[in-house]
Amino acid sequence: MKRKLHLWDLPEKQIYLKLDPIFSNLFFEKAYSKFNSWRVLGEHIGVKRADTTIPHWRSGKTCYPLVIVWKIARLCNISKYDIETHVVEIKCKTYLAKRGGNSGRSIYYPRLPVIIDESFFALIGHISGDGCIPTRRDKGIK
Repeated sequence: MKRKLHLWDLPEKQIYLKLDPIFSNLFFEKAYSKFNSWRVLGEHIGVKRADTTIPHWRSGKTCYPLVIVWKIARLCNISKYDIETHVVEIKCKTYLAKRGGNSGRSIYYPRLPVIIDESFFALIGHISGDGCIPTRRDKGIK
């Protein structure tokens, strides 16, 4: 069994990412050219304070929500495969509150799509087992 886990298979409201600087600049410029205003673009895609937020994202200082990336991609006819190949940082926010949420560490330069096969499940087993499979009966799950 081999299956691929693509960027669009992830929960879009919890995933935040950065695109590589050159592609990010082209991506946001293409969106800007549709409206000639960051504020109007923000109103269209549901971003408050877009005149400061979107240029901040474009500069690569922070990660931006995947849900917004998909809205811009649909608006500008940008392929989801193009976006997937230009991701340089990705993270998941687990607790979403009014002003963001908690997030773990970022994954830099992820290899997408993730191939799901036997070795993937072995890796997940090791990670969830704290990297250890005990051989003694008095340790681990009984």
